[in-house]
Amino acid sequence: GRLLLTSSRVVFAGGSRTPAVAWHATREVLQRDRDLLFVRAGADEGYRFRCNSFVDALCGAAIARHLMRSARGLNAKC
Repeated sequence: GRLLLTSSRVVFAGGSRTPAVAWHATREVLQRDRDLLFVRAGADEGYRFRCNSFVDALCGAAIARHLMRSARGLNAKC
């Protein structure tokens, strides 16, 4: 499958179920080894995605955090 990080949400394309989480509904983005964790706001649950490599997960987490801040209007000058 493919993990798509768009300006409005994260979407997993592949498999029988296609989970999508809007950035405004995401409380936190965590990276653990090769896993990306998207924790939903108002819940202790979320989605876990396994990346092909540690570097893919690291880059994905950085991009996801940037998009999450941008969607919330909290993006400071870089």
